[in-house]
Amino acid sequence: MKKALFILLLFVTVKLFSQQIEQNNQQLQQQPQQNSMYNNDMNYYGNKAAKFRKMKIKGIVMGSIGGGMLASGIFFLTNGLSDKASRANSSNQPLIPSYTPKIVGGTILTVVGGLMVTGGVLRAIIGATKEKKMVMSNHQLSLFVAPTAFRIAYTF
Repeated sequence: MKKALFILLLFVTVKLFSQQIEQNNQQLQQQPQQNSMYNNDMNYYGNKAAKFRKMKIKGIVMGSIGGGMLASGIFFLTNGLSDKASRANSSNQPLIPSYTPKIVGGTILTVVGGLMVTGGVLRAIIGATKEKKMVMSNHQLSLFVAPTAFRIAYTF
């Protein structure tokens, strides 16, 4: 009895919705199509998600390069400072000692590497959160009722 009632209800629903769908299709064919990014939300959100994905990847690369620069800068800085400390009591000093370029280069690499790590991490975090937001706003569950069947579509 329950199956028969369900089939009858399904049959009536399909008949009612098929007439509604035909009317909607006729109205859509009569309306002029406008090409705007605001009419196609899925394309808009997809493009934005791709943009923020690139931002996230560039942030990861920037942070990785900055981490290498930071590590090498700390190495050169400590190496130059240890050379300076070992030669502090020496009386024969050239005009530019060998540890000076290490200290200057190490300081520059440390500062630039630290800025790149900070910027890369922030860029990766912002890109990841905005990419997730755009991807989640792009997911839509829609129900299509055809004259012969139902179709549930999950589009993204």
